[in-house]
Amino acid sequence: MELFCRNHVVNAVICYYAAIARDNKIRFEANVDYPADCLITGTDITVLLGNLLENAVEACKRETPAQKYVKLRIKQRGNTSLLILIDNPCPTPVTFCNGIPLSVKGEGPGIGAASVMEIAARYNGAVQFKQEDGVFYSSVLLKLPQGHVE
Repeated sequence: MELFCRNHVVNAVICYYAAIARDNKIRFEANVDYPADCLITGTDITVLLGNLLENAVEACKRETPAQKYVKLRIKQRGNTSLLILIDNPCPTPVTFCNGIPLSVKGEGPGIGAASVMEIAARYNGAVQFKQEDGVFYSSVLLKLPQGHVE
């Protein structure tokens, strides 16, 4: 198993989607600075990363851009916040409603996007989705809890 970070839960999620990407000839890049003792729950970070990475890989599988890639960056900002950025090509226009991408699988916002928004809100954070010049950008900022995990 590759080592993207020292947090076993986060590393396992990233390895899973990296393998799917590579099996589908999608270049997968990850620059991960995730604290080993981060106080974000394992469930929350798994749901958040899983939804974002699944959407990025699925978009690459659907599209036929010249280059297929998923670019993941996770950066801790001091002891107060965590920034998660995911970019992938997406030449087909995405429809947004109140800043949330609508699902291509059905009507309305996707369950994944709604889950990401809910988790960000739980950590007093923010989410931004945008499409620009054929690239889809997902940005999540989470405020890190202070103290100890129960």
